[in-house]
Amino acid sequence: MALSQGGVIARYIIEKCQMKGQVKRFIAIGSPLAGTHQLPHCLRGVTCHILNSFADWFCYKGYVQDTFGPSGYFRVSNHLGRYNKSKSVLLDVNNQGKNFDESAKVRFSQLDKLVLIQYKRDTMITPRESVYFNELDEKHNLVDMKDTDIYKNDLFGLKTLDEQGKIIKYLIDEEHCYYGWEDINNYVIPHIIN
Repeated sequence: MALSQGGVIARYIIEKCQMKGQVKRFIAIGSPLAGTHQLPHCLRGVTCHILNSFADWFCYKGYVQDTFGPSGYFRVSNHLGRYNKSKSVLLDVNNQGKNFDESAKVRFSQLDKLVLIQYKRDTMITPRESVYFNELDEKHNLVDMKDTDIYKNDLFGLKTLDEQGKIIKYLIDEEHCYYGWEDINNYVIPHIIN
């Protein structure tokens, strides 16, 4: 189970770490699994436009990617050329980089369940539907998971899991990382014990 950016780290562990046994269930809560396009809580206004333009320019610089963790899951749709050449962790776990890893695809495809929980009022991650592996295109339109390159080419096993009916999606009517016991009881516990 992983919360927010922990979902990207958990994907890395599932796909890349050679360990005894295997992960059977992965629950991602408000995670930027398809990346984030803007700085947290900075969606509108002149100041946010300036800050996001600055972040767009610097987020793919090697020294930034080496020292600032969140830059590893930035996926700025109008800078995909720079994203594709970066050292982004997201690029690596999506199996989009120059080092395609078939074993990563095998490991992720072996999950019994992939539970994706989105926050309806999330302004931390743009788009908030990133937890469902939805992306923004170059014109900032939302692209459904099934229409993305990572899905169509089944780069890390997402399509395989979907076709096997192993992906479960929930929506919590809250802000990023706000949840109560009822949410845990309804959306998390059943997938841990069953």
